[in-house]
Amino acid sequence: MLFVSMILLGAVIGFVGAGGAGVTITLLTVGFGVPIHTALAVALASMTFTMISGAVSHFREHEVVVKVGAVIGAGGIIGALLGAAVSNRMPSDDLSLMTGLMVLSSALILYVKLYQADWLNHHLHGRRILLTGRKLYIYGIPTGMVSGFLAGAFGIGAAAYIQIALMVIFGVPLLRSIGLIA
Repeated sequence: MLFVSMILLGAVIGFVGAGGAGVTITLLTVGFGVPIHTALAVALASMTFTMISGAVSHFREHEVVVKVGAVIGAGGIIGALLGAAVSNRMPSDDLSLMTGLMVLSSALILYVKLYQADWLNHHLHGRRILLTGRKLYIYGIPTGMVSGFLAGAFGIGAAAYIQIALMVIFGVPLLRSIGLIA
């Protein structure tokens, strides 16, 4: 049952460009009684494979801005290592609460992106041109570090946050922002 659940979950989240780790953690802890620290580790490990397969698929369709993804990813590695160190020291109850809040905030952001797009476009004005040069590194490394920290500490891939940052800060169109984080 767990295997079938994970296959179905992977298919759905790959389609929408999300990593699905928050849903995986919820499914494992609530549905199957797995301890939060273990569920977080399993979700991050499975997210790696989901992300790689999604990124390859989007890359083949020329929907990936490789340099932006690489810069943010480099910062993400550092942030994820720091986040994992923090999470390993957190009591289970605190980690569960923080992970739950991250899943809820991601769901809220995705809701606004999907169902309140007009409101979002009115209040968040994205860059019209792709961020390049020195500014790409100045903004990209910290963006990656924050996203990586959230992923490493709370087990979520921060897809909703990264997509908005890619559109607003880096000037990456929506379809390509999905390809960068898939």
